[in-house]
Amino acid sequence: MSDDKDPDFLEKGVVTNAETVGKVLMTGTGLAGMILLVKLTGAENFKLFDAEYPIVHAWFPFLLFTFAHWYAAALLLMAITKLKEKGTADLCHTAWQEVSASGNLFVRGAVAAMKPHPKYPNLYIRDPGDPAVVFTLVAVLGMMLAIIPFDLAFVLLGCKTFDWSQVWAAVLLTLGAVVFAAVNWLIGGNWLVQFAQLSKDHVLATTTNPAEPSAAADRGGM
Repeated sequence: MSDDKDPDFLEKGVVTNAETVGKVLMTGTGLAGMILLVKLTGAENFKLFDAEYPIVHAWFPFLLFTFAHWYAAALLLMAITKLKEKGTADLCHTAWQEVSASGNLFVRGAVAAMKPHPKYPNLYIRDPGDPAVVFTLVAVLGMMLAIIPFDLAFVLLGCKTFDWSQVWAAVLLTLGAVVFAAVNWLIGGNWLVQFAQLSKDHVLATTTNPAEPSAAADRGGM
């Protein structure tokens, strides 16, 4: 039997690709934290790979991060699809358990029992009590703040004089931060929903009447 037909090998493929996605996400989160700390010191440059870059160019590393997230997610989705097609329900659930118990904070302790929205079946709602949801929201907010200029805050505090020549740059960077956040949220939401479908808990939740969502499902999500 070839490796791509061996269910155990496919399960390991899901776990390995999920670990890769987790590393990419944690790298992006660490980068956002580092840039935020640099901004709080008032510095105009940040260091990355022994080189200095203007703080206003912080969006560029997140462009690379977004591409890496998309690519790693695509590999994970392919591995999930293969496991669903050729693996057993027990093996799929084992993959879910192994990854959700790993060090990947974006899925660690995640609740698999998401339900589709009663009116929009492609929209899945997560429980805000899910620890992975809280960490994801903090990470997304951190990325946005790392890109958005802090100059406006200094102006409001009276520390700086408002420079009208930089208005459009600030607007474009803010819009860019929103776009990066939205794109990564959609990428993450897509692989997470597919990944959650490996769990028996998700199957049990979605086989109930979607027109009557649970209270937990009503409270929020991705």
